[in-house]
Amino acid sequence: GILTFPNQQDLHPKDHVAFAAHFGTPEKHMVANGLPDHPEILEIVREKDAQIVFGEEWHSDHSFQPLPASYSFLRATAQVTPYGTNNTEFAHCEAAWDAYSDTM
Repeated sequence: GILTFPNQQDLHPKDHVAFAAHFGTPEKHMVANGLPDHPEILEIVREKDAQIVFGEEWHSDHSFQPLPASYSFLRATAQVTPYGTNNTEFAHCEAAWDAYSDTM
């Protein structure tokens, strides 16, 4: 499921981490560095001339970890980039599995 909380422009990174902590211990990314004062928060920026864009293709957050995260807390901080798609979309994996035919 997805929950949204609009009008959170003044949400400070410490508040973001504190909110996430209600659901478990926030983790640091295993490959990329987070914010200096809040290493649990990974800022993803789409640069105009980037040849490689972090997470551009299909991915599942932290699926490469031995114990993948149960939740991701996303915060949009600017307008959608005009440089590419970079649209966050969500898939319901259980529904996709259930939709497979018996021969699959």
